[in-house]
Amino acid sequence: MLYISLRSLKTKKASGAYYTPFFVVDKCIENLHAGKAETICDPSCGTGNFLLRLPKDIPLSNIYGYDIDGTAAAIARINLAVKYGIKDNDDLDILFNNIKADDFLMPSKKGASTQEFDHIIGNPPWGYSYSKDEIRTLSESYKCARVSGNPESFSIFTERALSLLSDGGTMSFVLPETLLGAGAHENIRSIIAKKAHISYLYYMGEIFDKVQCPCILLTLKTHAGKSHTTKVAFYKKSLSSKNTFNPAKNLFPERLILVKSFETMCKSLDTSSFHMLSDDAEKKILDKIDKSDHFTLKGNSEFALGIVTGANKALLSPVKNAGFEEIIKGSDIDKYAIKKITNFIKYEPSKFQQVAPENMYRAKEKLLYKFISNTPVFAYDNRQRLSLNSANILIPKVPGYSALYILAILNSPVISFYYSHTCKNMKVLRSEIERLPIAKCDSATEREISELAKKILDSNDPSRYMAEINGKIAALYNLTIDELDIITKNK
Repeated sequence: MLYISLRSLKTKKASGAYYTPFFVVDKCIENLHAGKAETICDPSCGTGNFLLRLPKDIPLSNIYGYDIDGTAAAIARINLAVKYGIKDNDDLDILFNNIKADDFLMPSKKGASTQEFDHIIGNPPWGYSYSKDEIRTLSESYKCARVSGNPESFSIFTERALSLLSDGGTMSFVLPETLLGAGAHENIRSIIAKKAHISYLYYMGEIFDKVQCPCILLTLKTHAGKSHTTKVAFYKKSLSSKNTFNPAKNLFPERLILVKSFETMCKSLDTSSFHMLSDDAEKKILDKIDKSDHFTLKGNSEFALGIVTGANKALLSPVKNAGFEEIIKGSDIDKYAIKKITNFIKYEPSKFQQVAPENMYRAKEKLLYKFISNTPVFAYDNRQRLSLNSANILIPKVPGYSALYILAILNSPVISFYYSHTCKNMKVLRSEIERLPIAKCDSATEREISELAKKILDSNDPSRYMAEINGKIAALYNLTIDELDIITKNK
């Protein structure tokens, strides 16, 4: 802890090195079903955080670690020497041979490039800044290094780890959640799909202090191409009060709280996304929604970003000065309606950093949606008001279907369920909205739902209409009472 705290934040960012909380390390160790004769390696061991928390019955001779920082590797040796009570030169030789101040990706020691391990664990560097010479050298050995710009270090470490696993071996890494779905990481997903399957996928949220990046614990096992079960779990980081601090009962100020877990069958991995957000019962509902008679908004609507001022503090006012008008923020948007506006601005496009064509803001009617949200949240506007980039614009243009009908569908529990079980992104992107299945219906049903949406907008008590409109929408997707119950519980 002293060593890691003395390193500057700038240095840690450049090297991709962050101290892994012990409660995350323990989750990784939980999934490690290692026999006493099996070898374990941490390819970026630092001062030994993961290796120190391994079960005590694992022999020192079976534990390996790499780190390019010689000081960190030296401290790791000291820590392990204390743990194992080392008192003779033979054990010291093992320690110096196994815990290496070396580069796991391009080891200097003869034979290290082909040594296999039964288990590889740890938290590899993220976003390491490679030099041009390093990139050139790495690209000779690793597919993940053959990219434009700086290659992603955690992808290269994962590629390397998979190449060194013994038959039936496991790799368990703490990684950024973006690995699962971002297009930039499809190269490593393709390598994983060919060589392994996912045994455990734990969503852990933001576990690192002062780092806004959701994390996962990904456990892979070699033997690709076979049907298997994957255990999926969702956790949240919890800060308990000092009164509940009790190491004997495994209660600490910081810990992971299980929110939801399930097992699901996975025949093969789709390299476009490794996200697993639904159990088998939920998958059946998603499949039913997909097979319903529907259309999408792709090619049937216009989208626009809200205004990016570049200087909100200077240009926004809490009072309506002369020449100012209302401007809507994402926090002003509720399902269906817009709250009381508390921000005003003078519409001067030349002073803004980014602005959509004015006709988009002044449309006769439009839908506004929160850009930062777990699920779609849409509101109706027919007062030609402006919006900031936290409240973006959708103008539906679907023959036979009103904007109010589409508003109701997008705000329904059915679509909230569909979105949250097929998409893992805090940003509501146009591409995600365009793929949502909007139920088709006859003109009479369309009018009924549109009229109910209008009543919700005009009512002082919109809740009185919610059950009715949501029931009608659920019927369009042919959902049963039991299926609705599952959707409601996931709300």
